[in-house]
Amino acid sequence: MDIVCLYSSDAGESFQTSTVTTTTDDEMYPTITILDEYIVCSYIRDENLHVSISQNGGVDWLEAGYRLNDEVGSVSEQYGSHSTDAPYVAWTGKDGIYFDDIFNQHPAYLEITIVPGFHIGLLADIVNYGCGPGRDVGWKIEIEGGIILHGRCSSGIIDLIPIEGDANVKSKGVFGFGNVKIMATTKPSYGEGDEKSVNGFVLGPFVFISNK
Repeated sequence: MDIVCLYSSDAGESFQTSTVTTTTDDEMYPTITILDEYIVCSYIRDENLHVSISQNGGVDWLEAGYRLNDEVGSVSEQYGSHSTDAPYVAWTGKDGIYFDDIFNQHPAYLEITIVPGFHIGLLADIVNYGCGPGRDVGWKIEIEGGIILHGRCSSGIIDLIPIEGDANVKSKGVFGFGNVKIMATTKPSYGEGDEKSVNGFVLGPFVFISNK
């Protein structure tokens, strides 16, 4: 038994359907909740609790690749045995009641790239390859070496990077001279961050980073 979502883009005058999961197993007792632009559907499959997420109004769904319960087959498989209020979920197990954060179990996986080329300041791209959104994403770009009179370190926080989404960040103005090493780091509140380093050259407000 599959879980089917009916969604509308014209205030309910017509509806289309999408499939929340693509497995051949039976998914039972779904619950739905909304968090920001995410629709979160939790359900029970083979006495395990799973989650699928849509970030485009129910048109497409991504099943996060983890079960929420630690012990396999430990979720009570009956109506009303779990409840979701994203980002949190509670469920009845065979030996008690459990509670967890969905996006802690289904984390972001970020990759940061320092943009090569000739720029005023420094640019970096952050991409989320994970199965959960990147929230409160911290980033930092630092310069080592050279004679840097201004802009040796820049940092900030991005509220949200969606699943398969990206963000562009830019350092504050740089002024200096010489060969430098540039380091960029990023870290979400839940999930895996990333760090990269490249060599570059600073001439006044300009920074040159090769493609190598």
